[in-house]
Amino acid sequence: FMSKGADAFYSTVGSIDPPINKKISIVRSLWNKDITDIMLQECIAELHSSGMEDDQIRITDVPGSYELVFGALHEIENPPCDVVI
Repeated sequence: FMSKGADAFYSTVGSIDPPINKKISIVRSLWNKDITDIMLQECIAELHSSGMEDDQIRITDVPGSYELVFGALHEIENPPCDVVI
């Protein structure tokens, strides 16, 4: 799966238009913060490399993994937001 699936995924992602006027919300758990901090930094770096600016990225912290679902739902229901990670 990884080689065939990943190649297909990355070839699709590479063809997406630049993210002009898009808003992305990242919901991060504060549980295991040392790990989720690294994940957040890498996610933001990847978004920047695709052309996203800081003002297009919103970060919402939740206490634990259980609350990730509710944090994502909150972001979906409270625009402006085009994507939730």
